[in-house]
Amino acid sequence: MILLSQFFLQKELQKSSFSRADLEKGLQKVQKGLGVSLGSMGIVSSRLRKLSFTTATGHARLITLLQTADGLFIPLLLRKKTDKIGKNMTPENQEFQEVLLKNYECIVQDIQENRFEIVV
Repeated sequence: MILLSQFFLQKELQKSSFSRADLEKGLQKVQKGLGVSLGSMGIVSSRLRKLSFTTATGHARLITLLQTADGLFIPLLLRKKTDKIGKNMTPENQEFQEVLLKNYECIVQDIQENRFEIVV
């Protein structure tokens, strides 16, 4: 299952040049196990996966959180490969870590306030 938070849809997807279909294409690949593991980066019972993929509007990078306890995939970041954050999505990049954790906190708040949709 995929959880799409209101925050992610408004702050990441709508502000990008990517479509909902592009996002779903990337998430399907992550669900199949594609992408690079970034470990948990301190998020308990979870793993992060980074996927690079190509769309009609350019190269994309997607960071997805996998809640291992229930198999739930939650996208956290969607950026162009040329974006300030998108070009260096590694745990060593402090800016990336800050944006990732900020997005994570906002998405957790959305979940607590029931502002999300589930896509199967």
